Amino acid sequence: MKTWVYWSGVGVLSLAVISAAGWKLLLHPEAAVLPVASGFGPSPDLPKPNHTLFPTVNIATPVGWSGTQAPSPAQGLAVTA
Repeated sequence: MKTWVYWSGVGVLSLAVISAAGWKLLLHPEAAVLPVASGFGPSPDLPKPNHTLFPTVNIATPVGWSGTQAPSPAQGLAVTA
């Protein structure tokens, strides 16, 4: 009976450690090291690659066309929606 109690305690402790690590990864992703402006121009400063377990992906919020707005086509072309 004591063996079962021991292993259930180990399981609970393991679950707590894994959960804490997961929350750390989700709530504290890596941040940018360089300012955005340094990544533009003829010779941009790029940071060294940083390989992580979960890659950092910042997805832009999509914004649709409103009302009668449409993209501007090149001369001689047309946009239909």
